[in-house]
Amino acid sequence: MSDSTLLTDSMQNAPHTQPFDLETDVKSLREKLALFNPSSSADCLAMRPNIHTALEALNSYTAEMDRIVASYTKLAAERTELEKHYARAVWLCSPLSRLVPDVLREIFKHVTNTQQYSLEDHHSSPLRLTHVCRAWRSVAFAHTSLWASIKLQEHEYSDFNDNESGLEKAVKFHLERSGSSPLTIFIGSDNYAVMSLLNAERHRWRKCTTTASVYRYGDKKPPRYAALEELELRQRGGTVHFIDTPRLRSYSGPLDGTFLAWHQLTSVAITYGEVQLSKIVELLSYCVKLDSLRVDYPTNDIKSMPAAADTIPAYPRLRKVRLVCGNLNFKSVLLVFFSSFTAPALASLDICISCEAGKSKWSQNLTKVLSKFLSHSPALTALALKNMPIPVGSLRDLFACAPAVEHLVWWEMQNGYNRSNLSALCSTLHQLTSRGDGEELGRDVLPRLTRLEISGGLAKPRPLQHYPGYSRKNTDSSAEQPEPAKLIRSRAADGGKLRHVVLEYLRECDMDDDVREELRSLLESFVVREVVKKKRDVFQYDDSESEMGSGSEMDESEEYADDFSYYGSHMEGFGGMGGMYY
Repeated sequence: MSDSTLLTDSMQNAPHTQPFDLETDVKSLREKLALFNPSSSADCLAMRPNIHTALEALNSYTAEMDRIVASYTKLAAERTELEKHYARAVWLCSPLSRLVPDVLREIFKHVTNTQQYSLEDHHSSPLRLTHVCRAWRSVAFAHTSLWASIKLQEHEYSDFNDNESGLEKAVKFHLERSGSSPLTIFIGSDNYAVMSLLNAERHRWRKCTTTASVYRYGDKKPPRYAALEELELRQRGGTVHFIDTPRLRSYSGPLDGTFLAWHQLTSVAITYGEVQLSKIVELLSYCVKLDSLRVDYPTNDIKSMPAAADTIPAYPRLRKVRLVCGNLNFKSVLLVFFSSFTAPALASLDICISCEAGKSKWSQNLTKVLSKFLSHSPALTALALKNMPIPVGSLRDLFACAPAVEHLVWWEMQNGYNRSNLSALCSTLHQLTSRGDGEELGRDVLPRLTRLEISGGLAKPRPLQHYPGYSRKNTDSSAEQPEPAKLIRSRAADGGKLRHVVLEYLRECDMDDDVREELRSLLESFVVREVVKKKRDVFQYDDSESEMGSGSEMDESEEYADDFSYYGSHMEGFGGMGGMYY
């Protein structure tokens, strides 16, 4: 008989012992089994009781684990049931549960408008809302407009890239749920099946943001978009595809090669492709209903400004203008642009130099042209000057021609106060009218100013000895630079009209806490933002530390260069306005 047979029989015929105690007996048993190394059959026979005990221990472990699992399963089920009743009770006590469907619908519309996820990354705002509760699901499915926003944007990790039928089903589901509601379309990827579905519903398109893919498929003849009101083309070249749009009112995209019913547009933004100022001037003559105009990076191709003021056309409907320039030709562009038309009803003006312009000096002619334009815009209430190298004297002249301004926006590209032109603004707005005895009466620069936004250029100057090339003989300790806090205090205290201020720091705010509290007590709203994004639309801040410049204010005593001397090497010939349709 073998040893294994004897061991098995011994375990089966072993006398009944007391149940194994896991807490007291397992340690010694584990040591015996771990050290067991038999040299004879006698050793194996001696180990048989321990093996039998180990088997009992294993059975005890299994029984204890089964008991714990059963207890856990029971507790988990009880917790799940309680959690369901708890969530229901909390929901019933929540104010959201008592919102009427119409209010819920407006909230849902806001969510879908602000969180337009692409269908290609499996996100759909209205679909996620339907998973909250039965009431929300009912409201979401009952209002077709919630499903009328369709965004298609390629995503690197989207499994729809490998499964186009899934994307097609998602688009078809949204189109079916949207019923007959007007559609908002964003097309940023190519998919023939999806484009076929969308093109079949083009009569419902109300807003469209797209690349060339929207007209890469289908008929060669431009189709009719009967309901299209807003169009944005994110491409450099124009197209004739959207020429038949009887309800189009807003356009953003390239100008060259774009054929539209310009005469019916109320908002135009030339944001892509190259554009000459002569074509912008021509565009204004066609857009007789224009209310809003934006032009990004135009090039100047006009050799001379209008000779007489009576030849400058006026556009009484134009209420909003935004101009973005580069640093090389901003003077010539500003001169020609603002001497080419007037806007008597202009309410908002935004001028931006999107990159460093510190080496370009301001000119006296620029001050004259802008002052003249502002004086013909008596309704101007909002003015934005972004990275504009305007010296103090010129800035005072400009502000004197815009007395109705209530909202002023000032952006600086640099982080530090001593490297920016913010001191020019502070010096200008800090001016007070006074009587002969020195008693202050009021503010004579922008007297209606109630809102002020300053972004960049707010950081305190570093000690001068930190800068390379520092020399005591080159500093003037008696000259005290005005600070933004002093400016705010002078415009808000003692009857001042300034009530709302926003300060945006490129890094952390270094304003003392007591100063912040004082300013907050003077204003109705005081917002301080820190570490703002370096890139904002076309504008990019530069918060890098470099050596100290020669000063932030311009020297107006220097002789002004000829404003049109720059044109020689950058002149382009006149030409017809390709793509104009009216």
